[in-house]
Amino acid sequence: MMDRSEKQRDIPEISVIMGIHNERYPGAVRRAVDSILSQEGVELELILYDDGSDPDVVREIASLAEKDRRIILAGEGEQRGLAYSLNACLAYARAPLLARMDADDVALPQRLKKERDYLKRHPDIDWVGCNAGIYDEQGEWGHSTRPEDPGTGDYLRYSPFIHPTVMFRRRVLQEVGGYDTGEKAQLLEDYELFLRLWRKGHRGANLQEELLLYYIDRGHYHIRGWKQRVNEMKLRYTCYLRSGVLFPAGWLYGLRPIAGALIPAQILRRMKERKRQL
Repeated sequence: MMDRSEKQRDIPEISVIMGIHNERYPGAVRRAVDSILSQEGVELELILYDDGSDPDVVREIASLAEKDRRIILAGEGEQRGLAYSLNACLAYARAPLLARMDADDVALPQRLKKERDYLKRHPDIDWVGCNAGIYDEQGEWGHSTRPEDPGTGDYLRYSPFIHPTVMFRRRVLQEVGGYDTGEKAQLLEDYELFLRLWRKGHRGANLQEELLLYYIDRGHYHIRGWKQRVNEMKLRYTCYLRSGVLFPAGWLYGLRPIAGALIPAQILRRMKERKRQL
């Protein structure tokens, strides 16, 4: 691991944070990292947290860091979970803007510039995301869109942001204490954070253009365990109650994760692929 004191330099505009636990497909991490290092028109640092990856992935990460001084390595060689990894990255970050990135996605060349410029033009917005193309190892197969100005109904229906597309003002994440590492938020780290920010009166927006390729295996994207579904239901009810929107619509939307499990997988897949939306 390279200590940040070894990389003294001017404070960048954007800190990109990425937790890594192995690879979804061969070359995924390198492709994701290269897409960030190739961003146009921005000054950035990329903080990679190794969340207990296999030795070959650890070596890959180290080799990438040796070739570009903008990369900062973090990690303890032990798997602690994504929320823990992202909070550890936040502790290293120095820029006033923080961008999420997953280790299997691809940022298009102007993603960070366009998001940075949007936040500069809109001081009342605390974070911004964008739409995304959907791909897997067979190529692009769909699109994911989100509302430009999410309202209460959007937060009730689903996460109104595609998490690896989002750029935050760092002070906002610091204000709410970063990501929730509790068991109830496991695998729902970003949605929980968006709900918590929304509940505290913060506001996010989405650029209406695709600036990221989002990796989702078309054969498995709808598969979720019951534990995750129950946790999401509890998370929704807790946040809706604290936000004063539990009655009447919140009760119905709180059951959405369980209702989704009752739809046969083949029907759900056909519905999603026909709309080409996630």
